[in-house]
Amino acid sequence: MQEKTETFKLILNLSSGKKTFFLPGYISSTDGFEAAEWTEKLSAENVHFDVLKEAIHFVVKIFGSRFTVEEFLEGVHIWFLTSTIYAICLAIVGRIAEAVAVINAIDSKTNQAKKKRPRNKRNRSNPQK
Repeated sequence: MQEKTETFKLILNLSSGKKTFFLPGYISSTDGFEAAEWTEKLSAENVHFDVLKEAIHFVVKIFGSRFTVEEFLEGVHIWFLTSTIYAICLAIVGRIAEAVAVINAIDSKTNQAKKKRPRNKRNRSNPQK
């Protein structure tokens, strides 16, 4: 009997707002083998554009076509496109700790950018007259 475990969460930042998707509860072994192949291809120093396009189609298929290729491209920041696909494939093949490390690295980079935004430093305890 298979236990239900927490699954990988993908958040796409679409123009209509953030949309959250989860990996399906069942992924075939065929798709698992394909994901393993993608982890090898995507771990290369330079990933060719055609390889990325194929990998995006694989991700859309794995998520049950609940979003389109265009929505995936719109919803993932270009700097993190390869890393996001790589993390999804790692999660599929059961390398959860590595997938989490990749996602945490992406999150820390995006959170650093948010923290660098200038803030209004006006003293709020003394309202202006």
